[in-house]
Amino acid sequence: MFMFGSLKNGFYTWKYFHLPMRKLHILAWYLQNEEIKSVKFTPVSIKQLNFLNNKRINIQEKIGNISKDNDACKKCMGWCCIANYNFFGAIDFLARKYSNDPLEDYGGIWKPADNCLVLRYHLKNFFSTLGLWNRSSEEKSKADEACRCTHLSEKGCIFSYVDRPIRCLVYTCRAFRESLQNDEFIRLAYLMKELQSTGYEIFKLYKIERTKLHLKILFQYWMCI
Repeated sequence: MFMFGSLKNGFYTWKYFHLPMRKLHILAWYLQNEEIKSVKFTPVSIKQLNFLNNKRINIQEKIGNISKDNDACKKCMGWCCIANYNFFGAIDFLARKYSNDPLEDYGGIWKPADNCLVLRYHLKNFFSTLGLWNRSSEEKSKADEACRCTHLSEKGCIFSYVDRPIRCLVYTCRAFRESLQNDEFIRLAYLMKELQSTGYEIFKLYKIERTKLHLKILFQYWMCI
């Protein structure tokens, strides 16, 4: 991957980080009204799906090796973990559908938290850090419950990198990217693209199985006429 100029300028950030995230966002939008749970995969497709899931695990583990020692996430107090809803998406659900650790359910499209709620939450955290705001533990608990991901603990995400939702890995903030060394930036950009491509392969496999299901239903209907 050869790059001209600054690695972390707007073009490369868009191409290697924002674009893969947007493409996965489009897949989430496409699948939000699909009856994913009703589609059964054939043995051959299950084998392919499990192969792609193992590939996803491998990619996420490599992302974790680059990200785990980064301080940026510890300093921001969870800006990207705002919003209390299911961060696991349809691609996560499909990837693990026939694995040893399937998901029971999945959330819909990206849902931004209410801006006023987010601002109030972070202002209180900021003033609390400066000693200008003393929040009771009960009030802090209520604020956390209303604003933050249910999987976020005092030490960060309770999931290992291989178990985290894809959307939580493909999103990267400016502070995180700028804290990376050039070689880390390049490796992470490559892994983001690989993760997005794997998500799309899972999506294509689902489309094939869904088409088979629709044709089967259509044939059964035709036979009853």
